[in-house]
Amino acid sequence: MQTLAKACRAGFVALVLGLFFYGGQTASAQMVGPGEVLINEFRLEGPGVDGTGTDGFADEYIELYCNRDTDCDISGFNIVAFDPSFGNFAISFPAGVVLPA
Repeated sequence: MQTLAKACRAGFVALVLGLFFYGGQTASAQMVGPGEVLINEFRLEGPGVDGTGTDGFADEYIELYCNRDTDCDISGFNIVAFDPSFGNFAISFPAGVVLPA
């Protein structure tokens, strides 16, 4: 778990720097531009759902915020973290995922 904790902490900067945004265009949600989808809140290495801090990724999250007046289509967005001792961690959003305005 110590290695995982170090990877999570060290990987945060890589997570932010490795955040790649590109969106599809739909009738209700337009392609997003710089600063329109923000990381509003995140938790790495939380206390765990059982309070011991030993249950891995069970209580870790990233909250995204649509920073405009219309919905944000995040289809195809990727969030990537990298740490040399841990490797890659990636989340890819499938087609049709939209953040409400």
